[in-house]
Amino acid sequence: RFWGDANDITQIFLNLLTNAVKFTPGGGKVEVLAAEEQGQLVIQVSDTGVGIPPSERSKIFEEFYHLDHPEIGAPQGSGLGLAIVKRIVHAYQGQIGLTSRVGKGSRFRVTLPIRSERQILLEFLEETLSRVQQANQWMGLILCQLKALDQRPVSPGEGSIGFLEQTFRANLRKEDRIFRLDSDQLLGVLVTGEIKGFQAMVGRLERALPEKAVLRQHLLDRQLTWRLVSMVVPKRGGKPGMLLKAVQQRLKKTWANSGDPGRARVLSGSGTGPVKGTRYPSQVP
Repeated sequence: RFWGDANDITQIFLNLLTNAVKFTPGGGKVEVLAAEEQGQLVIQVSDTGVGIPPSERSKIFEEFYHLDHPEIGAPQGSGLGLAIVKRIVHAYQGQIGLTSRVGKGSRFRVTLPIRSERQILLEFLEETLSRVQQANQWMGLILCQLKALDQRPVSPGEGSIGFLEQTFRANLRKEDRIFRLDSDQLLGVLVTGEIKGFQAMVGRLERALPEKAVLRQHLLDRQLTWRLVSMVVPKRGGKPGMLLKAVQQRLKKTWANSGDPGRARVLSGSGTGPVKGTRYPSQVP
């Protein structure tokens, strides 16, 4: 999957398409391609429009630039569309290229590197740590894992992790970020002004999980159990990789302390719940 800001990707498509339609007379064609190639997201917009003269191609990404052509009439728009696309592409460390023939059309090709979710998570943790330290706030981490009592792995195709993600989103705030660490693990990253507020959100999420997991169990025809741990990051911060490792070790210890998943109490229609794994916030040693 490609991870990026939805508004940024929308702006790339919207401005490239608007540009292609504007410079393509009636009866012409505009084509859009989006694909993964060699670890990159490729976005390509082609048209059969008027084309761009060689003398103008170095200018089209400049702010407020307009291409005059008798077939399209007076310049329209702000002249910022392609400049915005170039700025976004460079922010993602990508590239944008143009091929064009006068009277035949143009093709814009954008390539954006696809980064792993772990890379994006570590970058986000680093940025968030810097922000909360400046604002005198707290950053909290919530890690939850699902396991099946038959001890077979919980695969993404079963939809369990998707259902768990829905539960997270329903019980956390819109501004909180959620990351998939594996096919059976979710990490929530929260910023709060008070530790008590973080504790309240952890408690609400913990209370919501049994009911949701029970429902998902019936859809999967498998028995599931879960563990959830939480951690408040000290204001002195730390390296993102070490913080992630600390919360994962806490989860591992919680599973070990509660016994093997195959012998844990089952989430079932009878209403019995799992051995609760939530540990309320404590600072990283």
